Amino acid sequence: MVALSCGIPLFTGVFDLMVRAVVKRIRMEEGDVVMTNDPYLTGTHLNDMGFVMPVFDDGLVAFCVCKGGHLNDIGGNSVGSWSLITGRSTRRASRYHL
Repeated sequence: MVALSCGIPLFTGVFDLMVRAVVKRIRMEEGDVVMTNDPYLTGTHLNDMGFVMPVFDDGLVAFCVCKGGHLNDIGGNSVGSWSLITGRSTRRASRYHL
């Protein structure tokens, strides 16, 4: 894995988990970009979005490129997607799982 992070090193550390989860669960084709923020697959929390795009060579996936970013608020029952009163992660924010 080759990685570069201009921000929080946490994103670089979880890219391998995110790419492996996407490749394992989704059959990607040229032009696809997969978005997920599922903390059970990416190792972070719901506000961290990840994008994975395959790069093809002769019709086969040669490697994947990925990008991670943090969003302040992605829905849920409280501002900022943080709540002390909800127990389930799906009530704190929108979850885009694979």
